[in-house]
Amino acid sequence: MVYVISELPMARKKEKIIEFAKSLVEVSDIVDIPEAPLGFSSPSSPILSCIIKESIKEANIITHLRLYDINRLALINTIMGLRISGINDVLLLRGDQPKIGRKVEEITPDEGILLLRQHFKRLNVGLLINLNKDLEEIEERIKLKASFYLITRPWYSKKLGSVSRMIRKNNSKLYIYFVILTEKNREFLSRLIPKEEIVKIEELEERIEVVKEYIDGIVFSSPKDYHSLLTSLKIAGKIL
Repeated sequence: MVYVISELPMARKKEKIIEFAKSLVEVSDIVDIPEAPLGFSSPSSPILSCIIKESIKEANIITHLRLYDINRLALINTIMGLRISGINDVLLLRGDQPKIGRKVEEITPDEGILLLRQHFKRLNVGLLINLNKDLEEIEERIKLKASFYLITRPWYSKKLGSVSRMIRKNNSKLYIYFVILTEKNREFLSRLIPKEEIVKIEELEERIEVVKEYIDGIVFSSPKDYHSLLTSLKIAGKIL
């Protein structure tokens, strides 16, 4: 099974966030909640995760934790709170440089997964993979045997087949990230994301066919175009 995963759009009102989440749960298997994307301030992923889980019991959620912003104690405390709320899937990432304040940078994602294994059983911890890096460096991260890995960039590389085989050998899952380009968000995305990392909505079916044999899920994101996000999820649901 290849999971259809939706990235939650940001909003500043609780009612709007829950409205978004309910719509996404209807057309996707998992809701992915980012944490301060690009380093800008936004509602906390762990807090939003708990709010959504309380309102939508059936929601499957991946929570993001930016380790640039917290120390070891805060990491453990946050996981304890998430577990109380019934959330068991967490993605550890350094995050982008914070636009406000200084980075903490006490613990890396690789160190974080080892720390959490000492304190929690049956916790699904994920890590990022960048296919622009050397295969040897990618392999070192795969040796950590995270529960799942999320490829952030680029969405496709000749390394994908090798990376997929190594990850599946460890019984881990591999997710890939699709940033959807539309007429509505074209200007915004062109300033922030390289064109090779973007998927045009009209090419979506073709791109899914290219990667689906290698992966266990696709995270769909369509910044500033929520309706196109829903369209993308519906297209994916018919293919995957």
